Amino acid sequence: MCHVSTSGSAPGAFSTAARSLFDYTLNFIPATSALSVRETYAVAETFEIPSYRLAALARLYRQDNAARVYLRESNTLTSTLYRRNPADSAFLFFTDDTIVLRPLLGALNFVTGLGASAAGLFTLPIDKGDLLLAGLKGAIFSLPELVFFNIRKGSLPFAPRPRAP
Repeated sequence: MCHVSTSGSAPGAFSTAARSLFDYTLNFIPATSALSVRETYAVAETFEIPSYRLAALARLYRQDNAARVYLRESNTLTSTLYRRNPADSAFLFFTDDTIVLRPLLGALNFVTGLGASAAGLFTLPIDKGDLLLAGLKGAIFSLPELVFFNIRKGSLPFAPRPRAP
C-alpha cells in the first residue's frame, strides 16, 4: 500500500516505452505495480498490509507448533485457512510464505496445473472447460514460482471484509 503525494509529482527514470509496457501488461503483478507507482508519482510512504492468509498464518504460528502449522497450511489439501473457490486456478502448494522452497513447490504446482488441464480435456463436455481453464491458469501462474517469484494471490470470498468507516 502506498501513500502518494500528487503535488510535485516527478516521474522516474523509466522511458515512456518501458512505462507503457508496465502499465498495460505487467501491472497485475503487485511488485511491478508498486514499482510503476514509485516511478510515476512522488510516493510519501509505503507500508504492507498482509493478506488474509498470511495474517491468519501468523496467528496460527503463535498458537501452535510451527512445523505442524507449516505442514498443514502449506497445501490446498489440508489447509484450514483455504477453501477452494471455483474461480481459482489449479494448484497444490502455497508459495507466498516461502522463498527457498518456491521453485520446488512451483514445479509441483506446474505439474498439478498440467495434470488438471489433461483431466479437463476429458471433463470438457461436462464442465464446459472449467477444469481445463483452471489447470491452464494454474500452470501459467506457477511459471514465475520457478524463478523465486510469486504472483498467485488467490481469492478468498469467505474472508471477513473490513467494515467501511
